[in-house]
Amino acid sequence: MEIKSILNQIVGEINNTEDIEVIKNIFVKRVSESKINEKDKRKMLNIIRLQDTYKKVISYIYNCLLKYEGCGVCR
Repeated sequence: MEIKSILNQIVGEINNTEDIEVIKNIFVKRVSESKINEKDKRKMLNIIRLQDTYKKVISYIYNCLLKYEGCGVCR
């Protein structure tokens, strides 16, 4: 059984829009409803809210996915 990040499930959704508010809302909803520990969850939600361009939002989400796999880049 392969374990995947909860963010894998939103990749298709976020790749189909360039509206950063829609993307951020999808991310916030998925993370808020997840079983991620509260400290990490708060950090992720705070960081995504601070992103103000499409590139920053997408970069942050994909970096979260990479970090889950142990390959993320430092911020």
